[in-house]
Amino acid sequence: MGIPTRSNTGQPPHLNHDQLVAAQAETLDHPRRRYGMPARILFATFDVLYGKQRTTPYDSPLTADYGSFGSLADLFRQIGHDERVHKDDSLRRMRGARFR
Repeated sequence: MGIPTRSNTGQPPHLNHDQLVAAQAETLDHPRRRYGMPARILFATFDVLYGKQRTTPYDSPLTADYGSFGSLADLFRQIGHDERVHKDDSLRRMRGARFR
């Protein structure tokens, strides 16, 4: 079962459940893209300006609601982890969907 291509109208294709699962699996099966040269230069510039230790303190009025983190790097690592857990949960629930 092939995945429909995008039509000339600019609208995304309408996918049934099986096509959607196949399209998402195809996307997730590919390795993440490497950062391009401009992005790597930007990151190197940040390292020079702010230090490579990634120890910028994190202080927010939302700490009581969303948690306390030692640095912005810790906050972003937690966000990345949470996104991965959410993705894995979604894939698990799609495999066990009641309606198809």
